[in-house]
Amino acid sequence: MDRSRADRGSPRRIPLAEALRGIFWIAVALCASPPVGSQPQSPPPSGSDRWVFRGGVYESTGGESIRPIPGATVGVYGTQRPYPDTGRLLRSARTDAQGEFEIAVTADDGSFAYYHVRQTDLPGYASAYASSRSGTARTPDWVEFDASASVRTYSDIRFWDIGARPDLLVSLSAPVIEEGGGVVRIPVQVWNSGSAASAPTEVRISSGDWSIEIGVPGLAAGAAETLVARLPITPEQRGRRHLFRAEVDPAGKVEEFNEENNQAEAVPIEIPALPDLIVVGGAAEILDEGRAVRVAVEVANRGGVAAGGTTVAVDADGWGGSADLAPLGPGLSARVEIRLEIPNDRRGGSAAFRT
Repeated sequence: MDRSRADRGSPRRIPLAEALRGIFWIAVALCASPPVGSQPQSPPPSGSDRWVFRGGVYESTGGESIRPIPGATVGVYGTQRPYPDTGRLLRSARTDAQGEFEIAVTADDGSFAYYHVRQTDLPGYASAYASSRSGTARTPDWVEFDASASVRTYSDIRFWDIGARPDLLVSLSAPVIEEGGGVVRIPVQVWNSGSAASAPTEVRISSGDWSIEIGVPGLAAGAAETLVARLPITPEQRGRRHLFRAEVDPAGKVEEFNEENNQAEAVPIEIPALPDLIVVGGAAEILDEGRAVRVAVEVANRGGVAAGGTTVAVDADGWGGSADLAPLGPGLSARVEIRLEIPNDRRGGSAAFRT
C-alpha cells in the first residue's frame, strides 16, 4: 500500500488551540469587512449641531390687526462677518397659510460666526420693519444672529410688510378771519403716503356742529394737494373759541393702509363777537299845530359786545332825517327822537317811515 496516498486520504489532526486561532482570525476578518455595496453612514447631527429659526411674515396694517402673508420666501445665510456682509445662502423656505416659517441648518452646512435671516418681498409688498428679541434687526428684511451664542432655537422672528394700498393723511394750517370778518379761511393739506393711488374723496372740517366738506381729487402715491376751506361765520359762532378738526375720507370710500391716521387739528381761533343793533319799536306824533312831526325809534343791541356810536335814519318816500345814537352796550336799548318839518306837499296826507 502506498503510504503517501493513505496519508492524503485520512483526516489530519489539528491541535485545538491552532483551530480556535484560525476561527478567531476568520471572525475578525468578517466583522472588519463591510457588506458588499454598502457605504459608511455619518451619524445624524446632535442638538448642539443644529440651529432652528422660526417666525412669520405679516402685512402691517397700521392698527392692531394682523394679516399673514403666505408664500413669502425667507432664507438663512451663513457668514463669518456681521451685517452688511450677505454671506452664503444655506437654506430657504416659503411661509405657510398662517404666514409662518421654520428653517433648520446644521453643522454640515458649514461653520459660521453669524447667521442672517432675510426675507424677500412678494410683488405688491414692501418691507416695513423686522423684529426679534433674540437677534438684531439690521434692516426691515434682515435679522442677524450670533452663531456662538448658547441659544440654538429662535422663535420670535417677525417681518412686517406694507401692501400696495393708499394711505391718506391730512393737516390744517392756522385759520384766518377774512372778508370783513364774515368768513373763516382754513388751508388744508392732504397727501397720500401709501404705495398706491387713492380714489377721489372728501375732507370734512368742523368745530362742533359747524362744519363743511370739500372735495379731494384722486392722488398718486406720494402726491399731495392743498385745498382751502371757507366757513361763513354765523351769529351763533361769534364770541366763542373754536378748535377746528379735519377728517379725510370721512365716509370710508378709500381702502387704506391705515384707517386710523385720517384726522388732524388746527390752532384754536377766537371768533370775535359783534354788536347786533335792531329796531324794536317806533312811534310818530304831530307837533307845533301840524307844522312838524316827531319820529321816535327804539333801538336795542342784541349782540355780544358794545356798539359804537352810530346814526339812526328814517325815511318816508324821500322825506326823512336822522339823529345820533350814542354807544350802546350789549343787552341795552335806547330811544332816539327825530324831528321833521312837514313840507306843504305832505299836508293832508299820511306817511310811513322806514328806519
